[in-house]
Amino acid sequence: MATNRTKSVRLGCLMGLLFFLAAGMVFVTRYQSATGCRENQPALKSLNVTIDRVQGQQLIEQSRQFAYQNSFRLDVVKFDETNGDIRLRMIRKDVQVIVRNPVDPAAFEIGFHNYDCIHPTTVADIDDLVNDFKSFISEIPNAAITEGQ
Repeated sequence: MATNRTKSVRLGCLMGLLFFLAAGMVFVTRYQSATGCRENQPALKSLNVTIDRVQGQQLIEQSRQFAYQNSFRLDVVKFDETNGDIRLRMIRKDVQVIVRNPVDPAAFEIGFHNYDCIHPTTVADIDDLVNDFKSFISEIPNAAITEGQ
């Protein structure tokens, strides 16, 4: 009787282990398909913004207002007032917006990227979003905005 119980417990543990292993594999596969397209993808649309070097804080504030109005999570990745280095990332379920100034502290590249690999965002889907961001940036005095792609 004890031998049958021991075999039943072992079989139950083995079945449970196999179930969790299979569930883990399904989860990993789904996660990879949901996030795999984000690496090294080009921007769907991009803007080039030139502001005065001392207006970095205003750019962050306008980006914060834009993020709040459009349901983005805003991450200030880097902000160094001394040399004007700013990097912002705004994320929501379908779009990621990256703001950075790679070379010149007064010249910013703003990229609008797809963030949903399962249901990709198209350029037509983000036109209103880009125009909305441009209107926020245009509130910064002397800001010059040009479209990239």
